[in-house]
Amino acid sequence: MKDRSSSKAKGFVAIVLTSLLIFGLYALAAAETFKIGIIGPLSGPASVWGQQIVRGAEMASEEINAKGGFPVGNEKYTIKLIPYDDKYKGPEGLTAANKLVFDDKVKVILGSISSASILAFQVVTEPNKVLVLCNSFSHQVLDTKKPYTFRILMTSLEKAPLEVGWVAKNKPNIKNAVTWAPNDVSGWDVTKHYLKAFKDNNINVLLSEYYERGTRDFYPILTRIKAKNPDLLYSCGSPPGDVGLMVKQAREMGIKCMIMGHAGSVEDPEKFVGIAGKKNAEDYTYGTDFNFESKEPKAVQFIEKYVKKYSRPCYGYVDPCFYDATMAYAYAAHKAGSLDADKVQEMLKRIPEYEGVMGAFKFSGKEDYGTDQQRLTTCFIAQIKDGKQVILSQVR
Repeated sequence: MKDRSSSKAKGFVAIVLTSLLIFGLYALAAAETFKIGIIGPLSGPASVWGQQIVRGAEMASEEINAKGGFPVGNEKYTIKLIPYDDKYKGPEGLTAANKLVFDDKVKVILGSISSASILAFQVVTEPNKVLVLCNSFSHQVLDTKKPYTFRILMTSLEKAPLEVGWVAKNKPNIKNAVTWAPNDVSGWDVTKHYLKAFKDNNINVLLSEYYERGTRDFYPILTRIKAKNPDLLYSCGSPPGDVGLMVKQAREMGIKCMIMGHAGSVEDPEKFVGIAGKKNAEDYTYGTDFNFESKEPKAVQFIEKYVKKYSRPCYGYVDPCFYDATMAYAYAAHKAGSLDADKVQEMLKRIPEYEGVMGAFKFSGKEDYGTDQQRLTTCFIAQIKDGKQVILSQVR
């Protein structure tokens, strides 16, 4: 009798364990793979930006996947990232989008950071209802006819008044400026915003120079700039590699005026100093959207994880920006209970309660773009001192 009871008990335990095993295997299989595309400059002078897009998305994806994925209705999804290099150019961006949309069948793309690339590939993403969470400074990227594109960082339209306003307030001796930028839609649009900001702050712009992408010899441009003897030389939309080289050559030519740049002109101070040279880079001043010395809990946690994973500090804004974007997309899809692009994009517009590393993930912009698809973020003024980045002031 005792043996029979023992056998029954063992049989019951076996059934329970088998059931738990089957349930566990089912639970593991239940998490489907959700592909997210990445388009960005993974090579060339702007490669630091593209690599940061990948790192930010990578950190968020690993965090989400470690929890078994993000829930949408009765399903759970783990994230697989598929990155493509657009080389910061329009044709390559279009090629990448075609692959992601038609071959990889993605529903969302992170990037690019190039206006030329985004404007080129929107002809594919918009009609196919693929959500794009990007960063670019071109005004044309957002409008009422592009409901599936969201800009996840403030542009020069929002930041130029803040940065130039800081100059007017803190550097009253600066009366004349010269701008320089790439000779494409990115450079033209960014320069336009800064020209207006200079005018509004009563700073005269003596000259606006444009150069072709890939230029390594800035001496002809700098010769014309030096002849104008400006108080300020301002970079408008150039990638960090170009800015570092321009600063190096400007100082070598004996241009002694203040040199300043838009947010994003320095993403990695160590690399920037390596290109410009420590002496030449001294006092270079620039906007930035992320304070790596922040004491905000989410920012502190992000910075600690970043250093642990990549063995280096997070100076720039692109990594946390695309970390936030990945997290916010998963959150919006969960809240919408659907992966349908129309439902997710509507939810993205109304999730201000979601706090990211860079603050609330809240969209506005209707007054300027006709649609609320522009995220508002923080903005700081930073400077290179003794080869390192120092935050001077928060201007938003």
